[in-house]
Amino acid sequence: MALRTSSNRCIDPNRVLTNAIGGFHLERARAHRRSPHFRRPGETVFAHSATISIGFQMRAWIKVVEEGEAKEELAKTYDEVRGSRGRVSNVMKIHSLDPEAMKLHLQLYLHLMYGKSSITRTQREMIAVLVSQLNGCQYCVTHHEEALRAHSRNPDLIKSLKDDFSNAPISERDRVMLEYVAKLTRQPSLVAETDVRRMREVGFTDEEILRVNLITSYFNFVNRIVAGLGTPVEEDKERVYMY
Repeated sequence: MALRTSSNRCIDPNRVLTNAIGGFHLERARAHRRSPHFRRPGETVFAHSATISIGFQMRAWIKVVEEGEAKEELAKTYDEVRGSRGRVSNVMKIHSLDPEAMKLHLQLYLHLMYGKSSITRTQREMIAVLVSQLNGCQYCVTHHEEALRAHSRNPDLIKSLKDDFSNAPISERDRVMLEYVAKLTRQPSLVAETDVRRMREVGFTDEEILRVNLITSYFNFVNRIVAGLGTPVEEDKERVYMY
């Protein structure tokens, strides 16, 4: 059975469509099995199982304990998240049945995105947006393009990262970094030592290469949490975070 996209185009769920983004091919197959919040760039798949966020009530594919219902360890963990981020995002709430995982996830996020490193906040958010765009994770693209806008103040950069980063208004150093990020995201088995050497050639230290790798790996991990559990994007008024 064909599906109809927002552009009124029919998709055969069993047909693989390829689209080159930044020189890397994306496979678009079995669209009917994807979360409506995890879709390919420019494509909205309408499905009867779609879930949305209504007010402050989160709707996902598994049980979520809301902040007002939280007790003991979960209530304390929610407090920690609010204290560091301003609000509890849905990607944190989706961990509510495992408060310890939520706490550890928060610690990893804060370390990678805010911890001491010569990789700038703008570079970190560029990685977040590119990985999430390549994976079709609208949730993470929405959050981190807002953060990138706050740090770069360059809307052309955001648009080019979402369309084709090879034409982005960035330095050669950043372009090489994003080539590594894209390859590790889309073709991890093809990443070779030469890719790391190329980053060294444009001035990255091994400590910086490690941080780029960890941030890339982190967002591939988070994109799959969002995709696999139907984590919805918050409404605009709910997305008030400390970027």
